[in-house]
Amino acid sequence: MSPDSMSVNGPTEVLRRARTAVDDHWILRASQGHLPNEHELTGHLLAACDPRFVRYAQFTVREERQLGSDWLWWFLDASGECLGLLIQAKRLHRNRADWTFGLNYRSGGEERQIDLLLDAADLLDVPAAYLFYCGPPEYRAGLECADHRDECDRCPRMGASILDALTVEYELRWDDHVERVYAKSAPLEDLLAGPAGRAIWFQGLDLNPDLREFLVAPQTGVRAVARRLLEVVALARMGQFSATVLDRVATSSDAVFEDVPADRGHLARPYLQFVLRGLRREPPSIVEALLADDEIQPHASLAGMVVVTL
Repeated sequence: MSPDSMSVNGPTEVLRRARTAVDDHWILRASQGHLPNEHELTGHLLAACDPRFVRYAQFTVREERQLGSDWLWWFLDASGECLGLLIQAKRLHRNRADWTFGLNYRSGGEERQIDLLLDAADLLDVPAAYLFYCGPPEYRAGLECADHRDECDRCPRMGASILDALTVEYELRWDDHVERVYAKSAPLEDLLAGPAGRAIWFQGLDLNPDLREFLVAPQTGVRAVARRLLEVVALARMGQFSATVLDRVATSSDAVFEDVPADRGHLARPYLQFVLRGLRREPPSIVEALLADDEIQPHASLAGMVVVTL
């Protein structure tokens, strides 16, 4: 990650300002007697981003109705490596004393929406995550982040927060999953904030030297983004008591780590493959096309695409 990316003009600050703009928009709409939906909030978030760091292509309304509501984000750094991440937005709803993200919604009364998201991520060969729009602090009073304390500096920034879809799917098994999901998510800008330094240990797994180094040494750029996604789902796995699977599974053909352990525990997918398949040696042509302002052919399952340059 370049020094400029950590400055007030870098992508971390760009996402922070965009998240703040979303909070302000929510407050304005609420003052007019309305609450914004996910599509509106996503559009406002992206429009508030500095185009020097964040570029996006939103497909037309007619295409969006045909294609879905997921956005494919790509994080790109100076090394040429990139990370793809399929993101679905969900708004926090308050019903008297109860909260919901609508995560158990079933499309057509059959498959859960979260299962469709995971299937779409498999098709695109990237990890998936949720972008939670939680509103200003007074709207979500009573919900607390995992690091909550007096004069918490994280809770006020949770108006737009992110959490990988594997952890979300696992947390849905508990009645208090809204509180658990909210607590484990992180402010959107924290995905890019500084080097990732917390070591991840997987006891009993056969890790090649490059992957072991990635898991234990501080990382920067898109590797730091991948590490942050993996840190949370790794904690979920380490809290489970199922036997470790020693088999191995391939990731993407152009992935930085092509061969990883297939261990999954009680998670819906092998977690190392799930995250690391999105970490690529070089960006796909569609990323280069967006940065060059070339015409982009919509994918059959996407509402738009975002490129964040680190």
